[in-house]
Amino acid sequence: MTLKATMRSLDEVAARLPFHVDDLDKANEAFVQWHASRSAEDLKLVELWTYCYTRRYFIAKFLRDSAYGAADLDQLVGKAFTKARMNLERVQQPERFASWVSVICRNVFVNFLRRYREKATFDETRTPAPPRPETFENDRMATRRAAEHAVERLPPSLRDVARMKFLEDRSYDEISEATGRPLASLRAFAHKAVVRLRQDPDLIALLQEIRT
Repeated sequence: MTLKATMRSLDEVAARLPFHVDDLDKANEAFVQWHASRSAEDLKLVELWTYCYTRRYFIAKFLRDSAYGAADLDQLVGKAFTKARMNLERVQQPERFASWVSVICRNVFVNFLRRYREKATFDETRTPAPPRPETFENDRMATRRAAEHAVERLPPSLRDVARMKFLEDRSYDEISEATGRPLASLRAFAHKAVVRLRQDPDLIALLQEIRT
């Protein structure tokens, strides 16, 4: 099965989720609910999201380099999913479950790359294949959703300015006209929002994934 076909099959499985696989806030809420209820139904949802997320993570990585095979993909997905599934009881911050799974995926992939590079014979004439367009689109969409959720977590006093400036790409003059606030205040609000966004743990985790 090609990676594109694998992605399509993943979309079919992910369609069973009551929220988008990139909606980390909803994933965290689902885990918090299972952490409190310990019900089999809530656990199924956590497992389904974890599987979809881990599989999507590695598909996106493999789309960047055609040298990796389908067997490698299945092995990494299985390893990351199993590691997450077997350690659900050890999650110390249930409200940051999605970030915890992200770290597991990243560590599994980094270890894979280390072993892969150790085995590979270096070829100076080889020209690395450029990342495929669909990978950039997946990363862009995931980053956009993460940014939207991070902005919604800002204090109300900063939220509107941050949304118009960073998500809607409006100028300060346009924001001033929409809000009635002076430019100096808007710049101060935007600066405070940037400081908070740079510290948002879920946004940081996602950006680390994409850069890996």
